[in-house]
Amino acid sequence: MAKKRGCFFYVKALIVVVLLIAAGGVCLSGDSEKGLRLLGLAAGGAFLLWLSGSIAAGAKDEKRKFMQCTAEWTGVVVDVKCEEYTGIDDDGDTWYTYSPIIQYNVNGYLYQGKANISESKNVFQIGAVYQILVNPANYNEFVVKGTRWTAGAVAGYGFLRILFLLLGLGCLGYYFVTLTGVSL
Repeated sequence: MAKKRGCFFYVKALIVVVLLIAAGGVCLSGDSEKGLRLLGLAAGGAFLLWLSGSIAAGAKDEKRKFMQCTAEWTGVVVDVKCEEYTGIDDDGDTWYTYSPIIQYNVNGYLYQGKANISESKNVFQIGAVYQILVNPANYNEFVVKGTRWTAGAVAGYGFLRILFLLLGLGCLGYYFVTLTGVSL
């Protein structure tokens, strides 16, 4: 099944293609230094536009998962996954998040996966029982009952999407102004 794309995807793709062709034209006209700078800027703007769409797709997939997981089952913590993150500030601080790996039995088949909950300290006990909601159409997808797709998560994804969209459009706008010589 082909991936369905919205109108906005094609508009972004058309803008990027036109600007990349124009940058190539500047390079061929003899001003290769200016053309290469503009080409790099257009490529950066295109990447930021793509990133805005990618973030929106991730948010949509998480929301879909929460909406489709409706069958209630019992799951048991069989492991705890520890993920390490290092800050990008001068201190280079390191922090950890812990997420339970939950195993559950559906119709005689065992499934397991990383839960949609995490903590900064390991508070999860192996053998602990959680009520989970499983997607009846795909038993590999589950969420811990009592958690939900929150307005904060929606706002966070929305903020990132708008940020990268504006940065991408800003890069492409600067590219256009530089290419045409229009002053604002």
